[in-house]
Amino acid sequence: MNSSNIITNPDTRFTELDGIRGWASLSVLFYHVFWEIFGVVIPDFRNIFTATIFNGTLSVTVFFVLSGEAISIRFWKRNDARFVQKMALKRYPRLTIPIFFSCLIVYVLMMSHLTYSNEAAVIVNRKDWLGSFLNFTPSFIGLIKHSMLEVYLHHKPSISYNAFLWTMKVEIIGSFAIFILLMIRISDIKKIILAWLIGLILLISEDFTACFLFGMGIGYFRAKGNFVKLVENRNFQIATIPLLLIILIASGIPQLSGVSGQSVYKPLYIIFSVAVVFLAQESIAISNGLKNNLSNFLGKISFPLYLIQFSVFISFTSFEIIYFKTHSGLTLSAVGLIAITTIALSLVLAYFFGIIEKMAHWVSGKLASFMFNQYNKKP
Repeated sequence: MNSSNIITNPDTRFTELDGIRGWASLSVLFYHVFWEIFGVVIPDFRNIFTATIFNGTLSVTVFFVLSGEAISIRFWKRNDARFVQKMALKRYPRLTIPIFFSCLIVYVLMMSHLTYSNEAAVIVNRKDWLGSFLNFTPSFIGLIKHSMLEVYLHHKPSISYNAFLWTMKVEIIGSFAIFILLMIRISDIKKIILAWLIGLILLISEDFTACFLFGMGIGYFRAKGNFVKLVENRNFQIATIPLLLIILIASGIPQLSGVSGQSVYKPLYIIFSVAVVFLAQESIAISNGLKNNLSNFLGKISFPLYLIQFSVFISFTSFEIIYFKTHSGLTLSAVGLIAITTIALSLVLAYFFGIIEKMAHWVSGKLASFMFNQYNKKP
């Protein structure tokens, strides 16, 4: 494999970023199914192996680092301020349109009395998680307010139409922090120094937004070809996979101990996620794997998969739990069947939800172009 191609080919680079994002999204799905939904009734599901490969917190922080790199790397290649302005104009509708439709699906399920999460939560002994969702009266006005504004300002899982959207506040703040930094009229290296100083402060403050700023730095040094020697270094290539495994296992220990949600561990996950994104892309072996058909497919449905799984859990999965408990008991084989069908349905629905995401890309692009042209129109 030509190592220079790893650095300089933008299509290859975004394929790899999408591949990492896809596997991270799948990890979140498995984490929610095996660790959260069934982890109490079947404690064996919670072990160091599942904590390593189904690590919800690490996967989400990896998303954030990837977003920081993906947003900024095109600027480093083009050095075009107008391009940044267009990206900034696109960002809100690009995120909000899919968010709205994911919440709309839940709203329709609630209005149709097809949500069973409260009853299922009692059966799987997860009233503290599955049973904490959707404890409010749905309204269409509330749906609009939540999906278009509240999700970015003060998201609360207990009163959310999609409890997993807590990440969107970090996503929107991190994105616009990068846009602002890219627009500042200082040299590129000074932008990176400033970004990493702010990132360090945020890391110490236990704020996941730091992931975006560190991802911005990774994108800069990679776009400039600073990692070429590492890719060509045989010893580094040998060490990347063992290093990655050590980081994944280490990141799973807080989850296995039940403390991963504590703020004190946030800096650790920020550091781990930056290391994972860096090593995964600089390892030739892993990089090749991230460009295969399965990785490409998972990358394409990564955001839809993250958005759609909640509606599956509170309807289909919860109904299955109640059904099997009532008819044949919630045996290990029943749980296995529920898990498999939940994962399969989530993947299928994510594929079709991709139509909404494509529409969001198109609409946000048109809106951004219109607003940009109007603003820059000569009198």
